[in-house]
Amino acid sequence: MSSANYGPRRPRHPFNEEFQAQYMLALYRSGQQVKALDVFHRLRATLAAELGLGPSRTIRSLHEAMVHAHHELSLEVIGA
Repeated sequence: MSSANYGPRRPRHPFNEEFQAQYMLALYRSGQQVKALDVFHRLRATLAAELGLGPSRTIRSLHEAMVHAHHELSLEVIGA
């Protein structure tokens, strides 16, 4: 899968928040912040529509860090 085509309309693991969080982080770190945020919004909509639930605190925190471009999400900080 190329970075330009960030996946099918319906993800393979729509309820797996850990997988979705890793996918969001990969997109974010490759300069595709808008697509990363879109993954969160699709996850939130899917969880609400299918299960009547919202995303976990962990993935909401990741989303918030991305919205605010938190420096801890960069590869340089993690590799240090």
